Amino acid sequence: MQKIAAILIPMLLYPALADAQTDCNQLAKDTIRKSFSSQTSDYRKLLFLSTLTQISTKEAGEALAHSGKVKVGPIEIGPGTWNKDKQEKLREELQKYLNVELVLQNAESVEITSGDSNSSKSISDCIASNGGFYVSLNDSGKDTAVAQLVYFSYPGGKKSIEVRDVTVRHGKLVAGFNPKRRVTLQERVPLQVTIDRPNPKEDITVIVNTDAGGKSAYLPPAVLPPPLPPKKIRVAIEAADPPARITSGGGGRGPFCQLRAVQSCVRPQHGGKIVAGSGNAKILYQGGRSGVRSPREVPEEYCVEFWANTGACETEVSITGKAAAMEEYEEQL
Repeated sequence: MQKIAAILIPMLLYPALADAQTDCNQLAKDTIRKSFSSQTSDYRKLLFLSTLTQISTKEAGEALAHSGKVKVGPIEIGPGTWNKDKQEKLREELQKYLNVELVLQNAESVEITSGDSNSSKSISDCIASNGGFYVSLNDSGKDTAVAQLVYFSYPGGKKSIEVRDVTVRHGKLVAGFNPKRRVTLQERVPLQVTIDRPNPKEDITVIVNTDAGGKSAYLPPAVLPPPLPPKKIRVAIEAADPPARITSGGGGRGPFCQLRAVQSCVRPQHGGKIVAGSGNAKILYQGGRSGVRSPREVPEEYCVEFWANTGACETEVSITGKAAAMEEYEEQL
């Protein structure tokens, strides 16, 4: 998830004007929901997935339909039926590796450091035009992170502020700030604070207090666990209704007084495959000389014939049944 922290500096130093008092954090969440592409950085994927847990199921379903399958670390999710259960399951999976609330509260910071130049510029412009103190976090390799502190004065406001303290969770200050003395932050002059990241599998939170108020920034883990082996699910499946039925005899001599057969087939219903050796004939009714024959099984289909045969043409014999099997498929989030 390595980024180039220096990219952020010129964007924040020379911003274009945006609408005053825009909620930049909400803008970041709206931007990623509308413009997300699955071919992007892991940080942006994590922000996108976190956003899906907050918006309505309808909006989330539409966003996934636009983005296509999203895969990051052990989490993989794609378009399809979207409901509250799936939304809650996604949130539970994300919470195993990061703090979803902090991702959403720091969406502007995560989006800026995500590597998408267009969205980063729009969020940076928003921050600069609104004024105030801002903190962002970025990677510098897997073992180091960089916090960037920038102050934008309001019209007629003071041109500098004092940084009083910097607190790091899951990391240690290395350079850029001396906790024994206050640091003056000049307007539009970024201060970079280097942070040792002993465990790249942990997230980082930086909290900065100034004489103009406090601000925090959050960075998800730089390294996520590898994908888990897909969970295999097996379910019983049957051929669709109506069931297959075949008769012989029952009406005097004629073309129906002979061996007659009908085929029934079942195919996977969840995108999986037929479990080898699981195909069988499910008999619902059987009377007289009748039975099953010619089973044929491949991963994509199981078929079987139901037959009936009588020489006593005045008496009807019959059999009714369905092809049945077990389907195995991979669980989808």
